[in-house]
Amino acid sequence: TNHGTLDIKDTVTNDSGGTIVASGVSGSVSTGTIEAHILNNGQLEANAYGTLDVTNSGETLVTITNNTATTGIVVAANGTLQFEVATLELFGVGGVQISGGTLKGSGANTLDNDGNTIAGYGLIENLKLDNGDATGSTATVDANVSGQTLTLQTGNDIHNEVTGVLEATNHGTLDI
Repeated sequence: TNHGTLDIKDTVTNDSGGTIVASGVSGSVSTGTIEAHILNNGQLEANAYGTLDVTNSGETLVTITNNTATTGIVVAANGTLQFEVATLELFGVGGVQISGGTLKGSGANTLDNDGNTIAGYGLIENLKLDNGDATGSTATVDANVSGQTLTLQTGNDIHNEVTGVLEATNHGTLDI
């Protein structure tokens, strides 16, 4: 927090009630670097001026199994979940709450959402989005905040698979 760095190099189980957080203040960004697989039953948070950075430590695929409904992964205003691995695989049936923050890749990376609900408002940019899985649970991207917009500015085609749902509810706007 507040200009600190957390570097996770080994597989982590984040139990219910546990929190892994990157949170800073204007001019003082905090980074949580994730270089291994995460089993998340608690919360992963990229709060204001915080960045959760999923990066490559020799892996081309990093998985986050997110089992916490609604707020398993939180990306708040001015917060960022970025990834630099070839594929970030989101397993589980948890929630990714975006409240004015950004999910981003570096253009060629794939965000493979297999079972999570990504909801809220903000920006998903510069990545390949695979939403859903023929053998998995429903994967949803939902712009669900009244008067707000969730923008999918991927720079690539979006692959909405068999169990994928792209929707706008509660007077929110999904801009693709």
